[in-house]
Amino acid sequence: MIIGAVFIKKPKIFPFFVIAFLVWINYNNIKIPDFLPYNNLYQAALPVQYKNFGEGWYFLNNIGRNLGLTYNQYKMWSLILIGIILFIVSRILIGETSNLMWGLYLLCPALVDVIQLRFYTALAITLLAIPFILKKKLWSTLVAICIILFASKVHSSAHFYLLLIFCPLAGKDPKKFRNLLFAFTAVAIVFRSLTSTILNNFLNERTLTYVDPNSTATAHGTLLIPLFIVDILLVFLTNNYIANIVVGNSIFSTEDINYMSFVRNASALMFVLIPISLISGEFFRVFRIMYILTYISIAILAKPNRKYMSKSFLFGSSPVYFKAEYVGIAFVIVMFAINILYLLPSAYSSFFR
Repeated sequence: MIIGAVFIKKPKIFPFFVIAFLVWINYNNIKIPDFLPYNNLYQAALPVQYKNFGEGWYFLNNIGRNLGLTYNQYKMWSLILIGIILFIVSRILIGETSNLMWGLYLLCPALVDVIQLRFYTALAITLLAIPFILKKKLWSTLVAICIILFASKVHSSAHFYLLLIFCPLAGKDPKKFRNLLFAFTAVAIVFRSLTSTILNNFLNERTLTYVDPNSTATAHGTLLIPLFIVDILLVFLTNNYIANIVVGNSIFSTEDINYMSFVRNASALMFVLIPISLISGEFFRVFRIMYILTYISIAILAKPNRKYMSKSFLFGSSPVYFKAEYVGIAFVIVMFAINILYLLPSAYSSFFR
């Protein structure tokens, strides 16, 4: 399926094959991580039992219960609706259905996303806010804020995505915006206790355990911070490189240029996750929105079906020409190789053992 997505431009129904595949391997699969606790929670109809899981998650679960759905059926319909959201948002941002985006996403990190259904739901809701952020209007920004705030009621870590509304404001001077973020990141690392205090204001009782210095989550985050930094750096370099090609290039639409200006700044924003992840590796999950946004960037680069010259890499004395599909393949293989080191093994074994 992944190879077909990269090399076959048609059929355009490929995204629905991906959605159906993800639903198929999840349905009635009780071996995947988090299934039992969330299944037990789903059976609980009282809001008080959702105190540490968010009012939004209770609201969505209650819809499923009122419709008489089992948790497996609720998961199935959730994944279908999330898939439709991904399809609609990518259609708006790319301007056409992109098999390439879906194929890259299927390799990494789709399987982790569908396991962590509550966070995945919050991420999908947040994606609905991106087209409104790109409009750069007061009313659209307010709509985006409302959407993200609802997402944060499903999973509190979505509060971080409120920072995305500032990314379009830095479009005219991205270098200054990046320098400001890098300086902020350095200060947040140095004043780690202050960062932790600020972070506590957005956490509930369950997620407060993440910032416990004696918790395994905190130790896990400290050990894996080099991998997190590599993830953040590669995504930033990829989007910055694509933005340098797209922005100001007449073969791309105004919408493409606006998106690439936004996603370059969003990639730089992710450096702020470094001091937060030092407190606990659990918070790094919010970075996963950047995979989808980066795959959309690669799909935008691929739209003209052209080869691009790279002066950074020479074959002898001649510049190297490449296609966007090859950028996508190289990017996702590297990211998959990094992520398999600390998170994906349990995902793959739970689906395919």
